[in-house]
Amino acid sequence: MPTFHPEQPGVPYDRNGEREVLAALRRLGDGIHVFYSLTILDGQENREREIDFLVLHPDLGLLILEVKGGRISWDEDTWYKELGSIRTPLREKPSLQMANQQFRLQAYLRAQGLQVPEITRILVLPHMDFPADTRFGPDLPPERVLDRTKLQKLIPSLQAAVSGGLDWPTFRSSPAAQAHQLFRRSLEELVEAILPSVLPPPSLAEQMAAEGRLQDEASQAVLDHLAMNFARGRFRVEGGPGSGKSLIARMVTRIWAGEGRRVLVLCYNRALKVASVIALDDLKDTEATIATFHELLDVLLDELGRPCKPPQGQKTEHFNHTLPAAFRAALPDLTQRWDALVVDEAQDLSPEWLELILPLLRHPDTDPVLLLGDSCQDLYHRGTHTLGTPWRLDLNLRQHPSLRQAVWNAMPTCGWAHPGGGLEPGIVESRKSSPETWKRQLADLLTEFAIQGLQPRDVLVLMPHSPASYGLRQDQRLGPWRIGIDKDWWEDEDQERLKVNTVHSFKGMEGNVVVYLAPAGKPANGPLLRYVALSRARHRAVILEKAIAEPEKPAVPKEPPTPPPPPFDPRKATEAQRGNILGVMKAAQTWNRTVPRT
Repeated sequence: MPTFHPEQPGVPYDRNGEREVLAALRRLGDGIHVFYSLTILDGQENREREIDFLVLHPDLGLLILEVKGGRISWDEDTWYKELGSIRTPLREKPSLQMANQQFRLQAYLRAQGLQVPEITRILVLPHMDFPADTRFGPDLPPERVLDRTKLQKLIPSLQAAVSGGLDWPTFRSSPAAQAHQLFRRSLEELVEAILPSVLPPPSLAEQMAAEGRLQDEASQAVLDHLAMNFARGRFRVEGGPGSGKSLIARMVTRIWAGEGRRVLVLCYNRALKVASVIALDDLKDTEATIATFHELLDVLLDELGRPCKPPQGQKTEHFNHTLPAAFRAALPDLTQRWDALVVDEAQDLSPEWLELILPLLRHPDTDPVLLLGDSCQDLYHRGTHTLGTPWRLDLNLRQHPSLRQAVWNAMPTCGWAHPGGGLEPGIVESRKSSPETWKRQLADLLTEFAIQGLQPRDVLVLMPHSPASYGLRQDQRLGPWRIGIDKDWWEDEDQERLKVNTVHSFKGMEGNVVVYLAPAGKPANGPLLRYVALSRARHRAVILEKAIAEPEKPAVPKEPPTPPPPPFDPRKATEAQRGNILGVMKAAQTWNRTVPRT
């Protein structure tokens, strides 16, 4: 593989064309140097000239690759970037742009006293296809324009660009080829001269911050449009990881509250409920009621004077059967009503439970309902909903494309379209591990993250079972950070603890980086756990493979029950607690600026 400068090129999130060219260049052989985003000062125009890729090749010489992603068109004098029906002129013709890059590069190298070989300028259009006889103008021969097909055959295409389309073996033995050749000493001198111009790559923390801004900006208009549509009727939305389901749930809640409706928002787990309350904390109780399914039943039965509490050691039976049955019997006596219903992570709410909730609507048959879920994340096997117009969101608004690919790879039967594009190095990483070594490896990994500028709030460590069952303790130090393993982690006042918990406990949440401790065996739900865990990652993921053994289940001595702590009220959360919640809802920072209320 070539030597890259910087070693890990940080291609911005929105430059898909450059990422595809980078992937193609990785297929070149050893002894080749590739500089990414090389900047040279243009003294005449007092501006910086950026070369997308500069390739130093022993046989081909110096290659300037200028990448134009997306749809490109041109007429006699002007080149355009196309987006739908909108044509935006490029600042410079690509041929003139590359000529200026070449002139400045030659001037810089000659000022270092170096002999400069022939430089070949190549325009790469990775998302376009052209007939072989396409003409791009007298200053841009067709051999020096690489479309999608030529990029797939990179080496012969580069040879054709250098030789002007001549047979390569014939050209290579000609005198003209000698002007391109770089002997080892010359190549090393050129690399040494160019290296001081290469800026150090941004830290991982800086890369993720930039990616996040681009993701949020790119998705805003799409989410606004979807929310406005889903607020008009009854919809059953099936959305893949990163499709913005939770964002849409809150945006639609705002729309309905702005219309004067009283909205009931249901979440399956308490973490998602607390997150939703904080994200919608400007809505009054009379506008939106946000609760888990079981919490809602519990509160309404208490208000009716018919409390139904779980017996000691029988919580599963109580929550799955006893409590819903008690609520069904009390339905005729309940008087509270809502005007709209939103269910986030709807795959975790069984259709039978949904039937218990619909009578709480003022008009059960016509009031608007929005169900949002992903049946592939159905860890509890609750069943399939049929209420509402079905809608599929097979798009990715939140995750790095390589992460979406890794999620798909975890469970190819998920039904979502194959993302394509492959896995970009450095985004998703699998490391061999074992039950004996995973703690040490995790500590080393966290040290790497700290060196890269990450904070504990940027990282989630997820595992199949409770951290306590593997001997982890609250405030235990792993590498540079203390860990937090409390089930009710959102109540924590300390934002400097690394969150370590089960895959189940962070459903609906997200982290900049997710570390997944994969099971050592092959549990039946292994692909599902991996799918859900990786779908929590927004920018990067590391999997420690075969790390976690099935925990032993020692007999637990019976102790007298202790009184439960007072219930946590998200509306009274401290700034530190709000920070803990918002740390796992990266996109939540834009929620309060989304969809103006009427």
